[in-house]
This record gives sequence, structure tokens and C-alpha cells, in this order.
Amino acid sequence: MSRSLAIIIISYAIPVFIVGCTGDQASHVTPTAEVQNTIVAVTPIPPMIPTTEATPTIEPTKHPVPTSTAIPVTTATEIPTQIPTKTPIQTPVPTVQTFVQWSNWETGEWAPSSTPPDCGPLEDIFGFFPIDVNVVDEFTPPGRAGGNGGYYVSHGHLRSQKTPYNQIDVKFPAKGFSLYAVSRRVEDYYIETKHIVDDEEQVKLEFHHPCGIKIMVDHLAQVTDRWAEIIKTVPVLKNDSRVTFMPSGRYFVDPGEVLAHAIGHATNTYLDFGVYDLRNKNDLAEMIARDWPEYVSGASHAICWTGLFGPETRKLLRDKAVSYGDVCKISIPDPPATPSFP
Repeated sequence: MSRSLAIIIISYAIPVFIVGCTGDQASHVTPTAEVQNTIVAVTPIPPMIPTTEATPTIEPTKHPVPTSTAIPVTTATEIPTQIPTKTPIQTPVPTVQTFVQWSNWETGEWAPSSTPPDCGPLEDIFGFFPIDVNVVDEFTPPGRAGGNGGYYVSHGHLRSQKTPYNQIDVKFPAKGFSLYAVSRRVEDYYIETKHIVDDEEQVKLEFHHPCGIKIMVDHLAQVTDRWAEIIKTVPVLKNDSRVTFMPSGRYFVDPGEVLAHAIGHATNTYLDFGVYDLRNKNDLAEMIARDWPEYVSGASHAICWTGLFGPETRKLLRDKAVSYGDVCKISIPDPPATPSFP
């Protein structure tokens, strides 16, 4: 403590001491005076710092921000309302996009590329006989050896003897089919022992139904403009009936559509026609595999198609059958015995 401060304290205490001389209380007064002096010296200590502690109250005002989370909830509920507007697009999908392709390239057995539709009764698919049945003079049933036993024929022949070949239209007999394969060729042929060279182009068309049915029509001549345009890039071979495969499901044919305006040749008027069920093998399959293995893919699936066009057509064809057929089990009566003369 400095000397000046000490002098002030002493001078301040003297009057108090004079007043207190009257009794013993004087000794008690000086301590209080000293206490007051010490309090005066200490009073500058209280700071104003606590006023800064009020600032944290600003932080709670930021907590209400999460109220913005309610916004995405309302927008999400509007999304499902747009879905029904897209569903009608699926209904007009053309059958081309769902066409099932049947092939036997990988294993030798016919199989679909995906789950095929149900065929239903085949009589409901077929509605047109390929040619006017009244011009048919001879019917050779499917399923027999041909060429003096050199090959097996799994289709039938429809031959006309009285109607000119170029006056017979060929119509497609069924619905739901598209072009599968094509053969174009010119060929020589024999009538009895006579060898005939002809330049009349012969066309074979094979069609598939996605349910697993195949139709073969051969010896078409003078095909219509539409089909001539479709097959124009297929090469024309000589005495060779190998086929060119076409894009599956691209060229559809209408039931009853005219394919050609003539059949066969001017001197050999006939049409080959066959129907095959690729889903199942027939009861000849074992025999075909044993005796005619090169014809398994077709002959073991051939069906008797005479009953697909109604009972009247079936009877007419049976009456005009000229040979036995393995597939239809059609037999012809034995010719009458030639009488012997002594």
C-alpha cells in the first residue's frame, strides 16, 4: 500500500475514533470502518460478462427447418396416376412381335423359340381347300414310297386330267400362317417313259403357324404378283428342290388368299399338298427313322389332312384315291381280275 493511501485511511479514521471515546465501543467501530474501506476498494470487481451468455438462444430458431421434408410426400402420390395412361399401348401389339419360330436346326427335333399358343381344333384353322375340289380327278394320299422305292413321300397329290393347268387357282387353306421357306426351280419330268424338259418355273412354299403346324404347297406355277415380289431374291435351281429359309413372321398369308394361277405343267397338271404337326410325331415315326432316316423331320410329323375340310371333301378324296397311303390309312379296292381265256 502506498504512503498516500495510508494517510487517507488514518485521517478518515480519526473522527470516528473521537466519537467513540465515550465508552468501550470505540474498539468495535474501527473494525467496521476498516471493513467499509476494504469494500470500497473491491467494488470495481463485478464484470458485465454474463450478458454474452444470452447469444446461444439464437440457435434454437434454426431447428424448425425439417418442416420442408413434407414436400416430397405430396409429389410422390401423383406418380401412380400416370401409369394407366401407358397400359393401352400393350393391347395393339401386332402378332408379328410375338411370333413363335419353330426349328429343328440344333437337335434335329422340332422345338419352338418360346412358349407357343394353343392350336385348338385344327378344323377351326382350316377353311379353304387349296384348289377347286371338283377339278381333282386323282388323289394320291400322303405316306408312300416314290420313285420306284427311291424316296418317301409324306404329302399328297391332287391331279387334274381335264382342266388346263393355267386355269386352276391355288388358295391358301388356313389362317394364322406366315412364310417359312421357298423353293424355285425348273425341272425335267417323265410321263410314262417319255422324258420332258420344261422351263415352267415350279414354286414350293412352306408356311408355319406359331402353334406348331406346317403347310407345304408345291408345284405352284404363275404365282401372283405379291408372292412373286416376296420370293424374287430366291435363286431358281435346276432339278433341285432345296429351300431358302425366309425371315420368320414377316410374310403373313390370309386365309383364302390366291397364291398362284396355275399348277404343275401344261402336260403334267398336279399340286403337292401336305400338313405337318411339329408338336408331335405320328405313329409312323419309328418306321420312318428305321427305313427312311433322311425323311424324319417331315414324314414323322405328317398328318392325314383329308378330314380338315369337312366330311364331303373327305369322302370325295377317298373316292378318287389311286393308291394306298400310310398316313391316312386309305386303301383302294383291288382291280378286277383279268379274265382268263382258254
